[in-house]
Amino acid sequence: MPPFSQEVPKPARIQRGPEPGYELNDSNVATAKPFLLRDSGGRCAYSMIHEREIGKETIEVDHFDPRKVGGKKNHSYDNLLPAFGPCNRSKSDKWPSAAAEASGARFLNASVEQDYGVHLFEDPESHRIVAVTTAGKYHLRYLNLNTECLVLKRKNRSIARRLRENVALMQGLSSYDAGQLDDLLGNAESAIPEIDPPPVQSPYPS
Repeated sequence: MPPFSQEVPKPARIQRGPEPGYELNDSNVATAKPFLLRDSGGRCAYSMIHEREIGKETIEVDHFDPRKVGGKKNHSYDNLLPAFGPCNRSKSDKWPSAAAEASGARFLNASVEQDYGVHLFEDPESHRIVAVTTAGKYHLRYLNLNTECLVLKRKNRSIARRLRENVALMQGLSSYDAGQLDDLLGNAESAIPEIDPPPVQSPYPS
């Protein structure tokens, strides 16, 4: 499903790299976290909050599809994603029913598709995430992406961006002063990325 502004779909936000060279199971699945953070650029697969913003220990290993296969969890690497603890607990073991799936309800997997800018957008005034597709609405309902913490992070990122743009002497700052400014405003590289505002009119059915 292509983004609104492009005819060619964007690549998936998370690019899978080499997986651990050993079989993952109940006892060692947590050891996949460094590999997953490598793939996601250190970000939660759902909220995009960076490990530097919240601490690596708050990132957990999520089983994207929580359903068991033969009575066991699916620990295959392509079923795992890095998730901020509150996102992981909010999603938990939820999965749409067959009837809901038939209507288009599903979770969005950022390792195989684009989520933000296609299904999910950011209201530029409230900085809340809004969904424009059936899949996006299901995903948003259970991922709790509009917690006070995440909304504030997105708001502060936008304020910091505007402040940086208004610092006319930015290019003349020493590396030390630029670092001090980043400490004050928050590191731009670790902030939640800019998210497109909702389209005026969605071409997709709700």
